[in-house]
Amino acid sequence: MKFLILMLIFISTLGCTSTPNIENMASKVVQIKGSKFGGTGVILKSSKKGTEILTNDHVCEGTIVQGTSYALIDNKAHKIKKYKRSAFDDLCLVKIDKNLKRNTFLSHIKPKLYTKLINIGHPRQQAKIISEGYYSANVISIYRARKNEIKCSDYPMKFMPPILVLGMKKMCEKHNGYFPDYKRRKAYKTSILIMPGSSGSPLFNKYGQIVGLMKQARFHTKYKVIGYGMAVPLDHIRYFLNVEAKGEEWIKAK
Repeated sequence: MKFLILMLIFISTLGCTSTPNIENMASKVVQIKGSKFGGTGVILKSSKKGTEILTNDHVCEGTIVQGTSYALIDNKAHKIKKYKRSAFDDLCLVKIDKNLKRNTFLSHIKPKLYTKLINIGHPRQQAKIISEGYYSANVISIYRARKNEIKCSDYPMKFMPPILVLGMKKMCEKHNGYFPDYKRRKAYKTSILIMPGSSGSPLFNKYGQIVGLMKQARFHTKYKVIGYGMAVPLDHIRYFLNVEAKGEEWIKAK
């Protein structure tokens, strides 16, 4: 009887709130740095073959695609050698040769609404900032899918009305000579405030498992106030790692 009572007490304690190991979480977060642009990433797994780091696709676009880039951790710079990317999910997997002997697990279950989450990132390419906030809602965000965009110079505007041509030219100037291709995708809305440089920073649950990846902040353009943070959902991360990236060849970095 005593054994049964002790077992029931043990089982009841499994659901209790545990204190998150912030230091351990922070040790998995790295800074992604290029010549002009930077972001954040999180170590997924390490082995003798190297270390794989997850970040946003737009971080890879602004760093690795533009030139030589590095993953900075423990005050050491490691050159990024390879990468895989998905513009639709805004996710990018990068690889360095060094075995950092660190691993981070994805959560097996999606976070529940109003769950408190922990975010660790490198805003403005500075030291790590640790923030807490709540997963507040599921929203649809608009993003620019650059893969299938048409160059303005390839588009036949010769026989269009002048006022329409003027509007299209202004659009082209704004988007570096391309007609932007905007698409919709699901995102988590959080109460965590992030800044440029925090893109690719992980969202951890209380167990130190990844439940999302921060990708952008909503700004109030009129009052220039930083708003809530948006994150890539867990199911998008799982699909990218288990399906898209798994069947894709590594791209050699510059």
